[in-house]
Amino acid sequence: MDLKVSNLEVFLENKRILKNIHLEAHEGEIISLIGPNGSGKSTLVKTISRLIKAHSGEISYSGRRIGSIPTKELARLIAVLPQEKKLNTDLTVEQLVSYGRHPHLSFGNRFGSEDREIVMEAMRLTGMADYWDRSMHSLSGGERQRAWISMALAQQPRFLILDEPTTYLDISYQMEVLELVENLNRSLGITVLMVLHDLNHAWRYSDSIYVLKDGSVHSHGRPGDVIDRNMLKDVFGIDARIYEDTANNCKFFIPGGRTKEGA
Repeated sequence: MDLKVSNLEVFLENKRILKNIHLEAHEGEIISLIGPNGSGKSTLVKTISRLIKAHSGEISYSGRRIGSIPTKELARLIAVLPQEKKLNTDLTVEQLVSYGRHPHLSFGNRFGSEDREIVMEAMRLTGMADYWDRSMHSLSGGERQRAWISMALAQQPRFLILDEPTTYLDISYQMEVLELVENLNRSLGITVLMVLHDLNHAWRYSDSIYVLKDGSVHSHGRPGDVIDRNMLKDVFGIDARIYEDTANNCKFFIPGGRTKEGA
């Protein structure tokens, strides 16, 4: 499923947060948004999820303007996992994942055997099948994130939006979650848009990257073309050395210090 954003502007409390945003995500790609805190990343994903209303511009999924798509249909097409996820009650993993079927249930229809099969398959795909009866509060951070991704998969979406999916996770769980996202993207063909803070992770797990600075797109393209010393200095205010990772067919950088502009 494709996404196209054109000339997008967003105002919050009379302040322009996003200005003249152009973004494209093609079917089957993993797109990452990177940029400093306050650059507009979360506002952008909330806008293309229709959680925030744009002041101007156009957002379309596979040629359909987002405003023309009924809410329930949109929930079947895209799944969104926000950065902050709260549980009001202590659910089991299966109960949480079952919520992903709600967009597919007609008024008055009950959760059926086919829905349960889809829920079980979603948990199997994320390695959570053996945790189906575990309390969410009893899980580790990485296990909880996999449970939330299972819920998103139960929606059977064509587009998955993840806002900082590795926040609060240690390095091992960060890689586990990103490898899971990559595997689901490759095996199911789901288009993925995610916000990441770790630029080396964005480099390794993305097909393309959009860099935001002060509410605008600073640069975009393939990871190796976008993340370079000039961008790191201009956007993040750091000097860095860039190295080749031949084992993973990507590059990585090591910060050498803040520039005067970033001090």
